[in-house]
Amino acid sequence: MLKLPALLIILLTPLSLIGQYTIRGQVQLDSSWDNTVYLSLIPDLEDMYRCSESLIIAKSGIESDGTFELHGSVFPEQPYLVRIHVSKHGDPPATLIIGSRDENHCFLALNKNAQLNLKPAKTGLFDHFSVQQDAQNKALFHIDSLQHYFADIDTAFSSIDYKRMVQEEQTQTLLAYADTCRFVLPALYAVYLADWGANRQEIRLARERLAGRFPAHPYLQDIYGRIEDGRSPLSLWVGVVILAILIGGLLLMIRKRPPPGLRDLSVQERKILAYLYEGRSNKEIAGQLHIEPSTVKSHVYNIYQKLSISSRKEVARFGRWIGE
Repeated sequence: MLKLPALLIILLTPLSLIGQYTIRGQVQLDSSWDNTVYLSLIPDLEDMYRCSESLIIAKSGIESDGTFELHGSVFPEQPYLVRIHVSKHGDPPATLIIGSRDENHCFLALNKNAQLNLKPAKTGLFDHFSVQQDAQNKALFHIDSLQHYFADIDTAFSSIDYKRMVQEEQTQTLLAYADTCRFVLPALYAVYLADWGANRQEIRLARERLAGRFPAHPYLQDIYGRIEDGRSPLSLWVGVVILAILIGGLLLMIRKRPPPGLRDLSVQERKILAYLYEGRSNKEIAGQLHIEPSTVKSHVYNIYQKLSISSRKEVARFGRWIGE
C-alpha cells in the first residue's frame, strides 16, 4: 500500500482552520536525549509503529524543567491517533524505541480543538494515555492497562496451552470493551490489540460492528466498502463473475503466495524473523532493534505460534519470502 506523508493526508482530508489543538506535558530527560518533542499523525492503525519524518506535523523545544507544548491550527475534522516522541542524541528525529526502559513515545487521541494535559510519568519517559480531563484518552489508558494486565499473566505461564488461553481471554475482553465504548478511536485501538493474527475473521466482524455504530472514519474506510458491497445483489453477482474469470490465474499463483502464517506477522515480527534466518541470537537482535532480550523472546514465541514451528532450524523454510 502506498503511504502518504502526514501533511498530504491532512491536505486531502476535510479540515478545520479555526480549531486550535494543544498538548502540554513534562518529560524528564538526561543528557543522552535531544531537547525536542515531536508530534506525528497516524494515518492508519497499521502505521502506529511506523516512524518517518513525513508523519511529523508539529514539534516543540523542551524547557529546562522538562515542560513542552505542542500546538497547531490545521487538523482533520475527525479525531485521529497521534504519537509524541523524543529522540536520542545522534539518532534521526523519526526514531522509535519499542519495549525497553528507554521507550520514547506514547499515543494519544486528538481532536481539532483538544486541550490535553499529560500527567508526569511515574516510570520511563511517558505514561501511555495519561491525560487529565479527557474521556477519549482515559478510555485509551484503560485499554492499555488491560493489555499490560494480560501481558503480566502471560509471562507467568510457560505452558503454550495456558498462554493461548490467556490470549483468547484477552481478545474477548478487548472486543467486549470495543463493542460498548462510546468513542471510535479507543474502540478501534481495542480491536487492534485484540488481533493476534489467527483470528482475522473475528477482528473483521468486530470492525464491521464499529462501522455500523460510528459515523464514517478513514480508519474504517475499507470496512464501509465491504458492507456496501454486501448490501448490493448486483455487486455480489459482479463479484462472482469476476471471481470465476480470475480463478484460473489465482490457481497458478497459489504456489507462489507466502504461507498464511507469514502474512499474519507484524512489522516488528518480520524484522525479527529475518534476524533469526541470519542466525542471530536474541541478545544480538535486541541490540539491533534497541529492545530488551525478554521482548525479543516474546516476539519469537509469537512467531513460532503463527508459523506453526518449534525451532530456529525451521525458519529456513520461509527463506524465500524473507525480505519481500
